[in-house]
Order: sequence, then C-alpha cells, then structure tokens
Amino acid sequence: DWGAWTQNSDEKTHTRICKRDTSHTETENCHGGTADCTHKAVCTVCGGEYGEMAAHSFTAEKAEAKYLKS
Repeated sequence: DWGAWTQNSDEKTHTRICKRDTSHTETENCHGGTADCTHKAVCTVCGGEYGEMAAHSFTAEKAEAKYLKS
C-alpha cells in the first residue's frame, strides 16, 4: 500500500513510502520529460523538475506573440 512518489532534496531521485510500514521505502531516479533552455526536464513519475537546463539555441527562430508585427 504505497504512498505517492515525492521528489527528494537532491532533485535527482524520488521516493515513496509504504502507508502500513514506514520502514519500507522505494527510491528511483527521476526520468522522462525534456529540458529546454528555460526549464529543467519534468519527471513523468513524481512531477518534479530535475537535471540541467539545455543549452540556449541562438539559431532558433521562435518569436513571442508580443514581438510579432500586427
């Protein structure tokens, strides 16, 4: 009877604890998601951000709507 996964303070792993016996725990590495130059990847299991941000791409042509000419 496991509780929810929660991200650990190392921001690299997550842990869940048995609701019936707190000495039973499981810990796994965060995984999934894709980092970009403004956000870390988001773990598909615990929902926490982890890892490093990706390098900024100065060649990408993506303008925010407020900068587009109307």
